[in-house]
Amino acid sequence: MLEFEEDTKGQITQSILRTLLVHCGYRVVRLGIEEQLNEVMYLDALKYAKMDLPRALRLLPDILAIDTQSDVPFLVEVKYRKNFSNAVAASLYERLKEQLSFWPTTCAAIMISESFWGDRGYSQDHLRMIGGDELNKLVDGKLEPMARWDSLKYFHGVFTLAKDNLLYYKGADKITTALMSLRTL
Repeated sequence: MLEFEEDTKGQITQSILRTLLVHCGYRVVRLGIEEQLNEVMYLDALKYAKMDLPRALRLLPDILAIDTQSDVPFLVEVKYRKNFSNAVAASLYERLKEQLSFWPTTCAAIMISESFWGDRGYSQDHLRMIGGDELNKLVDGKLEPMARWDSLKYFHGVFTLAKDNLLYYKGADKITTALMSLRTL
């Protein structure tokens, strides 16, 4: 069972991403194992392991977002971290590499509380996207963490319905307040 704080942060960041997607015109379906088998949320690690669920099921992405104009589906994994350090990037790489072995078209939304640019309040300072073809950016030793973060795609670079969506541009930066508040949780 996840600790209260970690579970809360995960639920909040998934809700933020789902809300952004819906307001940009995507149909959103909650997918993760916690959604499909709610009971697993209440199991300790030993009982969860005894269930011996297939690895692919345990690594099911959090969200299915469907472009309402083209019907193109996106599998999305949501990852919250307090910051984006070398250690965080390396752990994200390992986790996402494993998930992508089962769900290769998954993209990850990485959300952080502590931006490299302080509290200036822009969504791109706290939310970036990465797909499987870019996963090596997370462990590119030639780049410092800030440059690595800056090399990741903006939300609207993946979810193109956001590009011309006024609601996205009016509301996206408001997510930063919620994300920054998670650092004290």
